[in-house]
Amino acid sequence: MVFKMRKEYILTFAATIISLLFAFLVIKLFAPGLLGLSHNQALVQVDTKVAPFYEGIFRQQDYQAKNYLIPDPFTHVRAKPLITGRNGMGPNDILGFRNKNVPNLADIVVIGDSQTYGNNAPIQFNYPSLLQSYLKSKQSKVYNMSTGGWGAIQYLYISSKAYIFRPRIIIVAFYTGNDSVDSFNLAYSQKKWLAIRPNNNLTVNSLPKIQYPPQQKDWWPVQFKDGIKTIFTPKLRLAANKDHPAIKAGYQLMARSAKEISSLLKNVPTQLVFTIIPTKETVYYKKIKQDGIRLPKAYQALINHEKKNTNYLRKQLKDIKNAKYIDLVEDLQNIALKKIALYPEDINGHPYPIGYAVIATKISKEIKNMLPDKPKGLVLFKNRQKQNEYLLVRGDQFFKFRNGEKKWLVI
Repeated sequence: MVFKMRKEYILTFAATIISLLFAFLVIKLFAPGLLGLSHNQALVQVDTKVAPFYEGIFRQQDYQAKNYLIPDPFTHVRAKPLITGRNGMGPNDILGFRNKNVPNLADIVVIGDSQTYGNNAPIQFNYPSLLQSYLKSKQSKVYNMSTGGWGAIQYLYISSKAYIFRPRIIIVAFYTGNDSVDSFNLAYSQKKWLAIRPNNNLTVNSLPKIQYPPQQKDWWPVQFKDGIKTIFTPKLRLAANKDHPAIKAGYQLMARSAKEISSLLKNVPTQLVFTIIPTKETVYYKKIKQDGIRLPKAYQALINHEKKNTNYLRKQLKDIKNAKYIDLVEDLQNIALKKIALYPEDINGHPYPIGYAVIATKISKEIKNMLPDKPKGLVLFKNRQKQNEYLLVRGDQFFKFRNGEKKWLVI
Protein backbone atom coordinates (compact mmCIF):
# COMPACT_ATOMS: atom_id res chain seq x y z
CA MET A 1 0.00 0.00 0.00
CA VAL A 2 2.79 2.40 0.94
CA PHE A 3 4.68 1.49 -2.23
CA LYS A 4 1.63 2.18 -4.34
CA MET A 5 1.18 5.66 -2.81
CA ARG A 6 4.85 6.51 -3.34
CA LYS A 7 4.58 5.46 -6.96
CA GLU A 8 1.57 7.76 -7.42
CA TYR A 9 3.47 10.68 -5.81
CA ILE A 10 6.47 10.09 -8.07
CA LEU A 11 4.30 10.00 -11.20
CA THR A 12 2.46 13.15 -10.10
CA PHE A 13 5.74 14.96 -9.39
CA ALA A 14 7.24 13.93 -12.75
CA ALA A 15 4.14 15.05 -14.63
CA THR A 16 4.25 18.42 -12.84
CA ILE A 17 7.93 18.99 -13.74
CA ILE A 18 7.31 18.08 -17.40
CA SER A 19 4.32 20.43 -17.53
CA LEU A 20 6.34 23.29 -16.03
CA LEU A 21 9.19 22.78 -18.49
CA PHE A 22 6.81 22.72 -21.41
CA ALA A 23 5.10 25.89 -20.16
CA PHE A 24 8.49 27.59 -19.76
CA LEU A 25 9.45 26.77 -23.34
CA VAL A 26 6.11 27.98 -24.70
CA ILE A 27 6.38 31.27 -22.77
CA LYS A 28 10.00 31.77 -23.87
CA LEU A 29 9.09 31.22 -27.49
CA PHE A 30 5.83 33.16 -27.75
CA ALA A 31 5.90 35.60 -24.80
CA PRO A 32 9.52 36.18 -23.76
CA GLY A 33 8.59 39.45 -22.06
CA LEU A 34 7.01 37.44 -19.20
CA LEU A 35 10.47 36.07 -18.46
CA GLY A 36 12.21 39.41 -18.58
CA LEU A 37 13.63 38.78 -22.08
CA SER A 38 13.28 41.06 -25.08
CA HIS A 39 11.74 39.50 -28.17
CA ASN A 40 15.03 39.98 -30.07
CA GLN A 41 17.01 38.17 -27.43
CA ALA A 42 14.67 35.23 -27.70
CA LEU A 43 14.98 34.98 -31.48
CA VAL A 44 18.68 35.68 -31.96
CA GLN A 45 20.91 33.15 -30.26
CA VAL A 46 24.53 32.15 -30.64
CA ASP A 47 24.90 28.83 -32.41
CA THR A 48 28.34 27.26 -32.19
CA LYS A 49 27.71 25.61 -35.59
CA VAL A 50 27.56 29.02 -37.29
CA ALA A 51 30.91 30.78 -37.73
CA PRO A 52 30.97 34.42 -36.54
CA PHE A 53 30.66 36.35 -39.81
CA TYR A 54 32.99 39.28 -39.17
CA GLU A 55 35.62 37.05 -37.58
CA GLY A 56 35.78 35.22 -40.90
CA ILE A 57 35.96 38.37 -43.03
CA PHE A 58 38.46 40.25 -40.85
CA ARG A 59 40.85 37.43 -39.96
CA GLN A 60 43.98 39.07 -38.60
CA GLN A 61 46.08 36.02 -39.47
CA ASP A 62 45.13 36.53 -43.14
CA TYR A 63 46.30 40.13 -43.27
CA GLN A 64 49.43 39.37 -41.26
CA ALA A 65 50.36 36.34 -43.37
CA LYS A 66 53.81 36.57 -44.95
CA ASN A 67 52.94 34.37 -47.92
CA TYR A 68 50.79 35.48 -50.81
CA LEU A 69 48.85 32.19 -50.82
CA ILE A 70 47.01 31.11 -47.67
CA PRO A 71 45.95 27.49 -46.91
CA ASP A 72 42.23 26.75 -47.30
CA PRO A 73 40.38 23.51 -46.43
CA PHE A 74 38.19 23.55 -49.57
CA THR A 75 40.32 25.23 -52.26
CA HIS A 76 43.73 24.14 -50.92
CA VAL A 77 44.98 27.73 -51.26
CA ARG A 78 43.45 31.17 -51.58
CA ALA A 79 45.04 34.55 -52.12
CA LYS A 80 45.81 37.00 -49.34
CA PRO A 81 43.09 39.69 -49.12
CA LEU A 82 43.57 43.45 -49.33
CA ILE A 83 47.09 43.47 -50.74
CA THR A 84 48.22 46.51 -52.69
CA GLY A 85 49.38 46.30 -56.29
CA ARG A 86 53.08 45.63 -56.82
CA ASN A 87 55.35 43.59 -59.10
CA GLY A 88 52.50 42.52 -61.36
CA MET A 89 50.45 41.21 -58.42
CA GLY A 90 47.38 42.69 -56.74
CA PRO A 91 45.54 44.70 -55.70
CA ASN A 92 43.31 42.08 -54.10
CA ASP A 93 39.87 42.81 -52.70
CA ILE A 94 38.63 41.66 -49.29
CA LEU A 95 37.81 38.22 -50.71
CA GLY A 96 41.36 37.79 -52.01
CA PHE A 97 40.46 38.21 -55.68
CA ARG A 98 42.22 40.68 -57.97
CA ASN A 99 39.76 43.55 -58.11
CA LYS A 100 39.71 47.08 -56.74
CA ASN A 101 36.43 46.34 -54.96
CA VAL A 102 33.66 43.77 -54.63
CA PRO A 103 30.58 44.80 -56.65
CA ASN A 104 26.99 44.15 -55.67
CA LEU A 105 26.34 42.91 -59.21
CA ALA A 106 28.61 41.90 -62.09
CA ASP A 107 27.80 41.41 -65.75
CA ILE A 108 30.75 39.07 -66.27
CA VAL A 109 32.56 36.80 -63.79
CA VAL A 110 35.90 35.35 -64.93
CA ILE A 111 37.33 32.24 -63.22
CA GLY A 112 40.79 30.77 -63.67
CA ASP A 113 44.31 30.48 -62.29
CA SER A 114 47.32 32.82 -62.40
CA GLN A 115 46.95 33.23 -66.17
CA THR A 116 43.55 34.81 -65.54
CA TYR A 117 44.61 36.53 -62.32
CA GLY A 118 47.15 38.26 -64.58
CA ASN A 119 50.68 37.68 -63.28
CA ASN A 120 53.27 39.94 -64.94
CA ALA A 121 50.78 42.75 -65.60
CA PRO A 122 49.31 45.64 -63.63
CA ILE A 123 45.64 45.04 -62.87
CA GLN A 124 44.43 47.31 -65.68
CA PHE A 125 46.31 45.16 -68.21
CA ASN A 126 45.29 41.65 -67.18
CA TYR A 127 42.77 40.21 -69.61
CA PRO A 128 39.65 40.50 -67.38
CA SER A 129 40.29 44.25 -66.99
CA LEU A 130 41.07 44.66 -70.69
CA LEU A 131 37.92 42.70 -71.49
CA GLN A 132 35.83 45.26 -69.63
CA SER A 133 37.54 48.17 -71.39
CA TYR A 134 37.06 46.56 -74.82
CA LEU A 135 33.34 46.16 -74.08
CA LYS A 136 32.84 49.70 -72.78
CA SER A 137 29.79 50.27 -75.00
CA LYS A 138 28.12 47.27 -73.32
CA GLN A 139 26.89 46.56 -69.80
CA SER A 140 30.11 44.77 -68.93
CA LYS A 141 31.15 45.08 -65.30
CA VAL A 142 33.78 42.33 -64.86
CA TYR A 143 34.59 40.60 -61.57
CA ASN A 144 37.72 38.44 -61.54
CA MET A 145 37.46 35.34 -59.29
CA SER A 146 40.84 33.77 -60.11
CA THR A 147 43.75 32.61 -57.98
CA GLY A 148 47.22 31.30 -58.81
CA GLY A 149 47.63 27.61 -58.06
CA TRP A 150 44.00 26.79 -58.75
CA GLY A 151 42.73 24.10 -61.11
CA ALA A 152 39.43 22.74 -62.38
CA ILE A 153 38.16 21.62 -58.96
CA GLN A 154 38.57 25.13 -57.57
CA TYR A 155 36.84 26.52 -60.67
CA LEU A 156 33.90 24.23 -59.95
CA TYR A 157 33.80 25.19 -56.28
CA ILE A 158 33.96 28.94 -56.87
CA SER A 159 31.39 28.73 -59.69
CA SER A 160 28.87 27.70 -57.05
CA LYS A 161 29.53 31.08 -55.39
CA ALA A 162 29.91 33.21 -58.52
CA TYR A 163 26.27 33.46 -59.54
CA ILE A 164 25.48 35.37 -56.33
CA PHE A 165 26.64 38.38 -58.40
CA ARG A 166 23.89 37.55 -60.93
CA PRO A 167 26.27 37.68 -63.92
CA ARG A 168 25.05 37.58 -67.48
CA ILE A 169 28.17 35.59 -68.40
CA ILE A 170 30.57 33.33 -66.48
CA ILE A 171 33.90 32.64 -68.22
CA VAL A 172 36.00 29.69 -67.08
CA ALA A 173 39.57 29.60 -68.44
CA PHE A 174 41.53 26.33 -68.23
CA TYR A 175 45.33 26.31 -68.56
CA THR A 176 47.19 23.39 -70.14
CA GLY A 177 50.40 24.27 -68.29
CA ASN A 178 49.39 22.76 -64.93
CA ASP A 179 45.60 22.48 -64.52
CA SER A 180 45.71 18.70 -64.95
CA VAL A 181 48.13 18.37 -62.03
CA ASP A 182 46.39 20.90 -59.78
CA SER A 183 42.99 19.35 -60.50
CA PHE A 184 44.19 15.81 -59.77
CA ASN A 185 46.00 16.87 -56.60
CA LEU A 186 42.92 18.44 -55.01
CA ALA A 187 40.39 15.85 -56.20
CA TYR A 188 42.46 12.95 -54.85
CA SER A 189 43.47 14.58 -51.56
CA GLN A 190 39.95 15.46 -50.35
CA LYS A 191 37.03 13.07 -49.83
CA LYS A 192 34.73 15.98 -50.69
CA TRP A 193 35.51 15.37 -54.39
CA LEU A 194 35.28 11.57 -54.31
CA ALA A 195 32.24 11.49 -56.62
CA ILE A 196 34.01 13.38 -59.40
CA ARG A 197 37.14 11.19 -59.50
CA PRO A 198 37.37 9.34 -62.84
CA ASN A 199 39.60 6.51 -61.58
CA ASN A 200 39.28 5.24 -58.01
CA ASN A 201 42.32 3.00 -58.40
CA LEU A 202 44.55 6.07 -58.30
CA THR A 203 45.71 8.00 -55.23
CA VAL A 204 47.23 11.41 -54.71
CA ASN A 205 50.62 9.68 -54.74
CA SER A 206 49.99 8.52 -58.32
CA LEU A 207 51.06 11.88 -59.72
CA PRO A 208 54.42 11.85 -61.52
CA LYS A 209 57.26 13.62 -59.76
CA ILE A 210 57.54 17.18 -61.02
CA GLN A 211 60.63 19.36 -60.49
CA TYR A 212 59.47 22.90 -59.70
CA PRO A 213 61.01 25.30 -60.29
CA PRO A 214 62.77 23.51 -63.15
CA GLN A 215 66.54 23.14 -62.90
CA GLN A 216 68.63 25.27 -65.23
CA LYS A 217 69.76 22.18 -67.16
CA ASP A 218 66.12 21.75 -68.22
CA TRP A 219 65.81 25.27 -69.61
CA TRP A 220 65.79 25.82 -73.36
CA PRO A 221 66.80 29.41 -74.24
CA VAL A 222 65.79 30.52 -77.74
CA GLN A 223 66.49 33.68 -79.73
CA PHE A 224 64.41 34.15 -82.86
CA LYS A 225 65.61 35.73 -86.08
CA ASP A 226 63.79 38.98 -85.30
CA GLY A 227 65.63 39.34 -81.96
CA ILE A 228 62.79 38.18 -79.70
CA LYS A 229 64.07 35.77 -77.09
CA THR A 230 62.77 33.76 -74.17
CA ILE A 231 63.44 30.59 -72.17
CA PHE A 232 61.22 27.53 -72.50
CA THR A 233 60.76 24.80 -69.89
CA PRO A 234 59.44 21.90 -71.98
CA LYS A 235 60.13 19.15 -69.42
CA LEU A 236 58.11 20.96 -66.76
CA ARG A 237 55.11 21.47 -69.07
CA LEU A 238 55.41 17.95 -70.48
CA ALA A 239 55.03 16.57 -66.93
CA ALA A 240 51.47 18.01 -66.89
CA ASN A 241 50.64 16.70 -70.37
CA LYS A 242 52.41 13.38 -70.87
CA ASP A 243 50.75 10.00 -71.34
CA HIS A 244 50.28 9.04 -67.68
CA PRO A 245 47.20 7.69 -65.80
CA ALA A 246 47.17 10.59 -63.32
CA ILE A 247 47.55 13.22 -66.06
CA LYS A 248 44.80 11.57 -68.10
CA ALA A 249 42.61 11.62 -64.98
CA GLY A 250 43.51 15.29 -64.51
CA TYR A 251 42.18 16.18 -67.95
CA GLN A 252 39.09 14.06 -67.32
CA LEU A 253 38.57 16.03 -64.12
CA MET A 254 38.78 19.26 -66.13
CA ALA A 255 36.06 17.98 -68.48
CA ARG A 256 33.90 16.68 -65.63
CA SER A 257 34.23 19.94 -63.71
CA ALA A 258 33.06 21.85 -66.78
CA LYS A 259 29.98 19.64 -67.02
CA GLU A 260 29.29 20.06 -63.30
CA ILE A 261 29.55 23.85 -63.66
CA SER A 262 27.07 23.67 -66.54
CA SER A 263 24.71 21.64 -64.35
CA LEU A 264 25.02 24.20 -61.54
CA LEU A 265 23.94 26.99 -63.89
CA LYS A 266 21.19 25.19 -65.81
CA ASN A 267 18.41 27.03 -63.94
CA VAL A 268 20.24 30.36 -63.80
CA PRO A 269 19.95 32.98 -66.59
CA THR A 270 23.72 33.03 -67.11
CA GLN A 271 25.63 32.23 -70.30
CA LEU A 272 28.54 29.87 -69.63
CA VAL A 273 31.74 30.36 -71.66
CA PHE A 274 34.83 28.13 -71.66
CA THR A 275 38.29 28.74 -73.06
CA ILE A 276 41.72 27.06 -72.90
CA ILE A 277 44.92 29.07 -72.42
CA PRO A 278 47.91 27.26 -73.99
CA THR A 279 51.48 27.07 -72.69
CA LYS A 280 54.13 29.53 -73.81
CA GLU A 281 55.78 26.66 -75.67
CA THR A 282 52.67 26.03 -77.79
CA VAL A 283 52.16 29.74 -78.46
CA TYR A 284 55.66 30.01 -79.97
CA TYR A 285 55.53 26.68 -81.86
CA LYS A 286 54.66 28.22 -85.25
CA LYS A 287 57.44 30.79 -84.85
CA ILE A 288 59.98 28.11 -84.00
CA LYS A 289 58.98 26.11 -87.08
CA GLN A 290 59.03 29.27 -89.23
CA ASP A 291 62.60 30.06 -88.13
CA GLY A 292 63.70 26.46 -88.69
CA ILE A 293 64.93 26.03 -85.12
CA ARG A 294 65.77 22.46 -84.20
CA LEU A 295 63.48 21.14 -81.47
CA PRO A 296 64.63 19.24 -78.38
CA LYS A 297 62.84 15.91 -77.92
CA ALA A 298 61.05 17.14 -74.78
CA TYR A 299 59.71 20.17 -76.63
CA GLN A 300 58.32 18.15 -79.53
CA ALA A 301 56.84 15.63 -77.10
CA LEU A 302 55.16 18.48 -75.20
CA ILE A 303 53.67 19.93 -78.39
CA ASN A 304 52.29 16.54 -79.42
CA HIS A 305 50.82 15.66 -76.02
CA GLU A 306 49.48 19.13 -75.28
CA LYS A 307 47.74 19.20 -78.66
CA LYS A 308 46.19 15.79 -78.00
CA ASN A 309 44.99 16.85 -74.53
CA THR A 310 43.69 20.18 -75.82
CA ASN A 311 41.74 18.45 -78.59
CA TYR A 312 40.19 16.09 -76.04
CA LEU A 313 39.21 18.88 -73.67
CA ARG A 314 38.03 21.15 -76.50
CA LYS A 315 35.66 18.44 -77.76
CA GLN A 316 34.30 17.85 -74.25
CA LEU A 317 33.68 21.57 -73.77
CA LYS A 318 32.05 22.00 -77.17
CA ASP A 319 29.67 19.12 -76.42
CA ILE A 320 28.22 20.97 -73.43
CA LYS A 321 24.91 22.21 -74.82
CA ASN A 322 24.35 25.36 -72.78
CA ALA A 323 27.94 26.62 -73.08
CA LYS A 324 30.10 28.40 -75.63
CA TYR A 325 33.72 27.56 -76.38
CA ILE A 326 36.30 30.16 -77.48
CA ASP A 327 39.59 29.01 -79.01
CA LEU A 328 42.69 31.14 -78.28
CA VAL A 329 45.56 29.08 -79.70
CA GLU A 330 45.57 30.33 -83.28
CA ASP A 331 45.23 34.00 -82.30
CA LEU A 332 48.15 33.78 -79.86
CA GLN A 333 50.32 31.84 -82.31
CA ASN A 334 49.70 34.34 -85.12
CA ILE A 335 50.60 37.34 -82.95
CA ALA A 336 53.74 35.51 -81.78
CA LEU A 337 54.93 35.39 -85.41
CA LYS A 338 55.38 39.16 -85.30
CA LYS A 339 58.25 41.04 -83.70
CA ILE A 340 56.40 41.29 -80.40
CA ALA A 341 57.51 39.94 -77.03
CA LEU A 342 54.43 38.17 -75.67
CA TYR A 343 56.29 36.65 -72.72
CA PRO A 344 59.28 37.56 -70.51
CA GLU A 345 62.80 36.59 -71.54
CA ASP A 346 63.14 34.27 -68.54
CA ILE A 347 61.33 31.01 -67.68
CA ASN A 348 58.14 32.81 -66.61
CA GLY A 349 55.18 31.37 -68.52
CA HIS A 350 52.73 34.24 -67.94
CA PRO A 351 52.15 36.72 -70.79
CA TYR A 352 53.06 40.36 -70.86
CA PRO A 353 50.13 42.82 -71.18
CA ILE A 354 50.24 42.48 -74.99
CA GLY A 355 49.61 38.74 -74.60
CA TYR A 356 46.67 39.37 -72.28
CA ALA A 357 45.36 41.88 -74.83
CA VAL A 358 45.22 39.13 -77.48
CA ILE A 359 43.13 36.98 -75.14
CA ALA A 360 40.82 39.85 -74.21
CA THR A 361 40.37 40.89 -77.85
CA LYS A 362 39.31 37.40 -78.93
CA ILE A 363 36.93 36.86 -76.01
CA SER A 364 35.37 40.32 -76.34
CA LYS A 365 34.54 39.68 -80.01
CA GLU A 366 32.93 36.34 -79.15
CA ILE A 367 30.74 37.55 -76.26
CA LYS A 368 29.87 41.06 -77.44
CA ASN A 369 26.46 40.04 -78.72
CA MET A 370 25.60 38.37 -75.41
CA LEU A 371 25.58 41.72 -73.60
CA PRO A 372 23.06 44.57 -73.84
CA ASP A 373 24.21 48.05 -74.81
CA LYS A 374 24.79 50.56 -72.06
CA PRO A 375 21.77 52.82 -71.66
CA LYS A 376 22.21 56.43 -72.75
CA GLY A 377 20.03 59.50 -73.15
CA LEU A 378 16.42 59.27 -71.95
CA VAL A 379 15.66 55.74 -70.77
CA LEU A 380 12.20 54.48 -69.86
CA PHE A 381 12.01 52.05 -66.94
CA LYS A 382 9.51 50.80 -64.36
CA ASN A 383 10.01 51.71 -60.71
CA ARG A 384 9.20 49.53 -57.70
CA GLN A 385 5.57 50.57 -57.92
CA LYS A 386 5.61 49.37 -61.55
CA GLN A 387 5.05 52.92 -62.76
CA ASN A 388 6.83 54.30 -65.81
CA GLU A 389 9.70 56.68 -65.10
CA TYR A 390 12.44 58.25 -67.21
CA LEU A 391 16.14 58.42 -66.46
CA LEU A 392 18.63 60.68 -68.18
CA VAL A 393 21.83 58.65 -68.61
CA ARG A 394 25.15 60.36 -69.32
CA GLY A 395 28.15 58.07 -69.11
CA ASP A 396 28.09 56.49 -65.66
CA GLN A 397 25.77 59.12 -64.19
CA PHE A 398 22.00 58.78 -63.85
CA PHE A 399 19.59 61.69 -63.46
CA LYS A 400 15.85 61.77 -62.72
CA PHE A 401 13.14 64.31 -61.97
CA ARG A 402 12.20 64.90 -58.37
CA ASN A 403 8.45 64.48 -57.99
CA GLY A 404 6.70 67.79 -58.50
CA GLU A 405 9.89 69.63 -59.52
CA LYS A 406 11.23 70.23 -63.01
CA LYS A 407 14.82 69.69 -61.97
CA TRP A 408 17.21 66.82 -62.67
CA LEU A 409 18.83 65.13 -59.70
CA VAL A 410 21.91 62.89 -59.75
CA ILE A 411 21.19 59.43 -58.34
